[in-house]
Amino acid sequence: MKKTLLTLIAVSVLAIGAVAPASAQGRGQGGGQQGGGGQGRGQGGGFGGQRGGMMGGGASVAQLVGRADVQKDIKLTDEQKTKIEKINADAQAQRQAMFEEMRNGGGGGDRQAMMSQFQKMQEDIDKKVEAVLTAEQKTRITQIKVQLQGARALMDNKIQNELKLSVDQKKKIEDLRAKQQQAMQEVMRRVQDQEIQREDVGPLMEKNNKIMDEELMKVLNDDQKKVFADMKGPEFKADPNQGRRGGGGN
Repeated sequence: MKKTLLTLIAVSVLAIGAVAPASAQGRGQGGGQQGGGGQGRGQGGGFGGQRGGMMGGGASVAQLVGRADVQKDIKLTDEQKTKIEKINADAQAQRQAMFEEMRNGGGGGDRQAMMSQFQKMQEDIDKKVEAVLTAEQKTRITQIKVQLQGARALMDNKIQNELKLSVDQKKKIEDLRAKQQQAMQEVMRRVQDQEIQREDVGPLMEKNNKIMDEELMKVLNDDQKKVFADMKGPEFKADPNQGRRGGGGN
């Protein structure tokens, strides 16, 4: 029973952290990483608020566009907001259907396949959101993403391609992502088994964050590091209430 529950929790954390509807604005921002993996419903800095930070790629395009400070920066129009809210509402319904299917199956099955399914869904959502944005807005979103996520933006396929990462470099990043997911599952197991308390999760994840950032930057050569630094663009004035860097090892 415990193993099944842990499996369900692990998949749920990865899935929920991957998608956050724009309508979540105003309900309170979770801890998560600065990019907003923890844009939740007032989750604070505890275990739930840390989950987005451990995810890997961090905030998606849909999540970033859901932030009020990002909307202001890219000058998102009311018409665009309405279209994006519709996209996110449809995604929420699809996500709930997937979770219901998981619950009916008892949380078993191929967890990796389920995570891949969630990832594919997020990519589809991002494509739909990007179709609503102008070319200038999409460029600015990438700049904001790099500023907010730092080294962890390197786990984004689009940014990897812009940096012209080699197959070997991409493999190293994917290996780091896998190790990090394992680390999060271990933290969740320890909480589930009451080996540690929820308040212990934050410091553990902060430590994972620091290590992950250092290891990711080691993957780049000097020229790529310069290009990556230039990708930040003009300074983004983030609202501190929209999200904070933290969350474990994203």
